[in-house]
Amino acid sequence: MRSLIVFVGGIGIVFYLEEIVACFKAKVRLIIHVYIIRFSISCCLLELSFSINF
Repeated sequence: MRSLIVFVGGIGIVFYLEEIVACFKAKVRLIIHVYIIRFSISCCLLELSFSINF
């Protein structure tokens, strides 16, 4: 009986860790996307300001 509890607990921990990893990956992906969007917007703004100046 005790080994069954340990087994179920182990599966629960594995699932919990997988959830944490998936959440972390999603957050990292979101942060990367935000930075890429910000970078492209700032590049566009720089190009616009240069074209307006010249």
